[in-house]
Amino acid sequence: MKNKHFVYIIVTVILLGFLLLWYASRPKPVRRVQANPKMQAVTDSTVLAQRDVTLYFSSENGEYLISEARQLSCGGDEGCIQAVVEALIAGPVQQGIAVLPAKTQIRNVHIEEGTAILDFSPEISSGHPGGSQSELLTVYALANSVAVNFPHLRQVAVQINSQQVDTLKGHVDLRRPLIADFTFARQSIADRLATLPDDSAPEQEK
Repeated sequence: MKNKHFVYIIVTVILLGFLLLWYASRPKPVRRVQANPKMQAVTDSTVLAQRDVTLYFSSENGEYLISEARQLSCGGDEGCIQAVVEALIAGPVQQGIAVLPAKTQIRNVHIEEGTAILDFSPEISSGHPGGSQSELLTVYALANSVAVNFPHLRQVAVQINSQQVDTLKGHVDLRRPLIADFTFARQSIADRLATLPDDSAPEQEK
């Protein structure tokens, strides 16, 4: 009888050992973590999040700039500036008129010493309707949209295919960075030009 009890004990211990080995080696359940709804995606270690921005478009009559509030998904200053410019290219969703040709592409954004350098495809020039008034609305919509959303960047430089340009269509001087000017959102172009000294008026097409 003692031998039988000893055999039962040995068998029980062996079975418990197998059970413990099975339990230790079984697949562990995957723990699912609920993502923060504000965080949209992770790309190249940059977290994309919803950001409230203000964009500037032309008024319906082409006389001044009007603002539009928008939410964009972006990450980092350069990525968010690119998203702002892409939204300007896409045009307004409320009222107003787009200030950039629809086929324009923003090729690159670079920040250098407080200046946002915007590198565009050639369509920003070839597809632009021209005229000093239209060019003023385009360049100051860019400068103001950057400055109002990124207060540490008060000016923009415009390039085409990574090259500096003199103008878009022969009017507004782009050889130097443009400083934001929010009076274009409160005055008509004609009234704004009347307040400028003669030597600061945009270069006219010859």
